[in-house]
Amino acid sequence: MSALTLFGEFVSRAAVPPPARAAARDAVLDTVGVTLAGSVEPAARLVRDVACAEGGAPRCGILGVAERTGAGWAALANGTAAHALDFDDMCFVSLAPPSAPLLAAGLPVAELADAGGAALLDAYCVGFEIEAVLGRVMNPTHYEHGWHATATLGTIGAAATAARLLGQDAQTAACSMAIATSEASGLKESFGTMVKPLQAGLAGRSGVLAALLATAGLTASDRAVDGPQGLLVAMQARQPELGDAGAALGHVWEIVDGGITVKLYPSCAATHPTIDTLLDLRGNIPAFIHITTAKWNDSWVLDELTPEPGAFYVMDRAYIDFERLFVFTLCSSFFVVRTKKNILLQRRYSHPVDKSTGVRSDQTVLLTAIESALAYPDPLRRISYFDAETNKRFKFLTNNFALPALTIARIYKSRWQIELFFKWIKQHLRIKQFYGTSENAVKTQIWIAVSVYVLVAIARKRLGLEASLYQILQILSVTLFEKTPILQALQPSDSHENSLDDPNQLILFDF
Repeated sequence: MSALTLFGEFVSRAAVPPPARAAARDAVLDTVGVTLAGSVEPAARLVRDVACAEGGAPRCGILGVAERTGAGWAALANGTAAHALDFDDMCFVSLAPPSAPLLAAGLPVAELADAGGAALLDAYCVGFEIEAVLGRVMNPTHYEHGWHATATLGTIGAAATAARLLGQDAQTAACSMAIATSEASGLKESFGTMVKPLQAGLAGRSGVLAALLATAGLTASDRAVDGPQGLLVAMQARQPELGDAGAALGHVWEIVDGGITVKLYPSCAATHPTIDTLLDLRGNIPAFIHITTAKWNDSWVLDELTPEPGAFYVMDRAYIDFERLFVFTLCSSFFVVRTKKNILLQRRYSHPVDKSTGVRSDQTVLLTAIESALAYPDPLRRISYFDAETNKRFKFLTNNFALPALTIARIYKSRWQIELFFKWIKQHLRIKQFYGTSENAVKTQIWIAVSVYVLVAIARKRLGLEASLYQILQILSVTLFEKTPILQALQPSDSHENSLDDPNQLILFDF
């Protein structure tokens, strides 16, 4: 069975489960909101003006304005507005925001077909799943070669959505998506320009046009996806056939299992881990602390984490366990880890780098050791970076193929905050060694030290003391058994002016 035959049967016959429909409802509401917000952007206004001037019969609405136009033109305008702020949602399987092109096609075709909200949600879901299947077999190589997956995969998904709303049978639906393969396009080279949101609009319009042409009787190749010169081969897919991803279609609903990531920031999803990291680094209190016994392997702590989709986890070499790291990939999370010299790798592709930035190489690699390859079968990214400050070369492994290599290196560098936290514990909490090695003993010593630190912080604030917390703790440590009144002991003097506070140290509660 060809990929398109499988797709056509799924689009025409799939029974959408309630959890999938619920996820689609939330996605539609979010996308309508970001479309309305984006409708005032210059790119959206320009496209809308042309759509209203050049459009056909005014049968379909454009979000945010009273004007109506033809279905394809409405899809173009809505899709451009939805992507104008880069605030539309994200699917990390397809490496693309799914909702902009899907809803861009779905809204006008729903009007043409006089379809209700439930039908629109079902159509959205089948389009989403088609995109997800293609994303699994095409990325990351498709994206790495410069294709804008929102536009390329979005065109096929939009055609599937439109086909479902038009009530097409399996053969006609397959034809709609086959026609869409010839319209799928979009280049990352246009990122940063008005053409980037336009590409989402073009995907929606092309999906509508493909479905309408198929309804009218236009024919296309049933091997347009997985043929020898089909979409998968021509657009540098990771594998030339659907394989297990196709077999799971209709049995596993990616919109439920993988979910949709709603953006917190109006920017490309690839920037969000960096934004989150930078925001996290503004505070110095760890978000997660796990206290163990002394007999504990570092990598075991990965079992205690619940990976969050889109989040970055930065680790040193002690945490390399490929079976555990693969869990992060399955959860659509990212990791950056410093690699070991004895890891056996095979280079598949070398990306161009600007060596003036310190990046020496950026490669797509595969694990070759049998045990490691079985534990982590997907490609990895290996980055070599020379740090001029330390005159050292570092090599990292990551499962993120979207961020620039220099950004990955900087993310790993931010891990130094962990070492600063350990330094802070030793200096401020006076924990240089543990008196016991059991989990309870370690916890007891740490929490007593923390309690003392917090009490001193409270005392400093209530007494209006100018000395730093570190200075106060030092003074108390040497005057604890003296009869000197605490206020007198803590009065500023020349002997107390030296502080260890500096930009390279954590300062907690030092208000």
